[in-house]
Amino acid sequence: MSPHNPAQHIPSDEEFQHHARMATYNEDDPFNQTIADNPIWLGMLKKSLNI
Repeated sequence: MSPHNPAQHIPSDEEFQHHARMATYNEDDPFNQTIADNPIWLGMLKKSLNI
């Protein structure tokens, strides 16, 4: 994990999805889908980040 993350918090899938919606739509409406809502993509991201 990042040295900038001293608590070593590992974000949940829901946190990834929330932040993706906020970055894309500036709101957290679950009807607004992002790539983070795709479980295959999300799994690949987490694997690439070793989390």
